[in-house]
Amino acid sequence: MIGRESSKQTSQIVEECEALDLANKNLSSRIRVYATSRMLRLTENLRTCMDERAWRGIVYAAPVPAFVLSKQRRIICFNEYFLDFVAKNLSSSFTAANLSKLKMVLDMPIEKVIDELIVNDNQPVKIGIALGMDDRRTRHTIAAVFSPSETLENILCFILPQ
Repeated sequence: MIGRESSKQTSQIVEECEALDLANKNLSSRIRVYATSRMLRLTENLRTCMDERAWRGIVYAAPVPAFVLSKQRRIICFNEYFLDFVAKNLSSSFTAANLSKLKMVLDMPIEKVIDELIVNDNQPVKIGIALGMDDRRTRHTIAAVFSPSETLENILCFILPQ
């Protein structure tokens, strides 16, 4: 598997293991150290791809209105397009400061969304959503996927064009 992932032949990997600076260790120990060290590096690289900065970056870079929804149905972060979307559809005076006034209803319970994402291997799930503020309401569809994280705590939501 290491050979396939690194595009190296087995003999090259064995040579690298032989060259490891380990005092009086046999080749099988060197191979175990090599494989374990490689797995630790890969795990650390994956952790950096799955932290909060990664999913915030995805939302901020999205070319459509996007936000991150917690399991408790709280909006954690959103992009400028989302601000513009809400201002255009609900209230021209909407800002990040009055986010608490924004009401949101999903067409399916958040638990069912999470179950569907798990069952479908995190393929996007389309969900109807109703947003409201003061006396105005608007309905749209979002595409939802898990945010990159170890815990599957948050859901990235992208408002689809109508």
